[in-house]
Amino acid sequence: MKCRFCGEPAGFMKRQHQECYDSFMHGKSYIRQCIDQIYQSRDCMNIGEVIAHTAKKRMIPDKVLQSLLEECWEEKATEALSDGFISEDEISILVQMISAMCLDPVKTWNSIPGEKIKNYGHATIVNEIVSASSKLDNLVGIQQKVRHISNLYGMSGEETRNSIIEAWRKIIDKALEDGVISEEEEKVLDFLSDTFEIVQEDDSTYMMKITKSLVLRDILSGIISKRVNITINFPVIMQRGEEPIWIFNNVDYYEDRNRRHYEGGSAGMSFRVAKGVYFRTGSFKGYPVDTTETVNIGCGSLLITNKHLFWLSSLKAVKIPVKKIICVNPCADGIIVQKDGATAKPQYFKLEDPWFACNLISNLHLLS
Repeated sequence: MKCRFCGEPAGFMKRQHQECYDSFMHGKSYIRQCIDQIYQSRDCMNIGEVIAHTAKKRMIPDKVLQSLLEECWEEKATEALSDGFISEDEISILVQMISAMCLDPVKTWNSIPGEKIKNYGHATIVNEIVSASSKLDNLVGIQQKVRHISNLYGMSGEETRNSIIEAWRKIIDKALEDGVISEEEEKVLDFLSDTFEIVQEDDSTYMMKITKSLVLRDILSGIISKRVNITINFPVIMQRGEEPIWIFNNVDYYEDRNRRHYEGGSAGMSFRVAKGVYFRTGSFKGYPVDTTETVNIGCGSLLITNKHLFWLSSLKAVKIPVKKIICVNPCADGIIVQKDGATAKPQYFKLEDPWFACNLISNLHLLS
């Protein structure tokens, strides 16, 4: 048989020469030592040439060499992660090693230690943006910082984008802790949206959160908010000076209806007095029982203006003057509006975001 290293005859039933095997193992050990050295010195020097020369001299096959280099990089990455923190110089040399050792970047970063390092990169971008957002001036140069971190940690464009969006969401959540986004917080969010080109499609839910908060801020300041372009597709006759503020679609409307029925009662007995004439005794209808049940009137749209609440469906329309509303209570899936008046009954609207609807309607009196 031929030697698997040098290709020369190795003898009967032998796959390798002992000296070839020893040279091969020595070559692998030497390459490992070289990689240890460049990692410790944080300088890749001419490691590529050294590896190529050693592999050729020590008869290390390409496939074996590639596997060895990948293994060495993962070992160094694991070593860097062992203390639970990876410094910039550690990540920098690991990135240099990928290029110097001719490793496949995608495969390398998708390894287990590579993914862990990218997670550090993700957290670093998020923390950098969130920390800087405390003041608008701190965000100057944030795009360059994010790009540097992304390149440093070998993150793809999509991965970097996901980190930016997560940071943006955290900033919004923090701003909404008191329910309303301040003017300074709005400037920060506008800056981030412009800088990183964050649009509705990135997260429509969080974009809606921003809009709702700004609408509430306008109302609390006594301003008729015009942040939402409302297209009304149904006939609503508005008063002079009346402006639409918000519209909820797919709103179920319920009303309380009184029902009366009788319980107990008796038919009594009938006696024939004369031909065709009967007399009934002991007959009574029973006692009346009044009950109230909530009835679904239909599904429509709830338009909120500075003067009225309009609920409109294809079958019915309801108009509630803001001045007549004495309280608005949120429930799990909607709001309950109570008008002034001795006979006024609660009106139920099942809609999304009861908290926003309740706060919006409750503060409409500030616009009058």
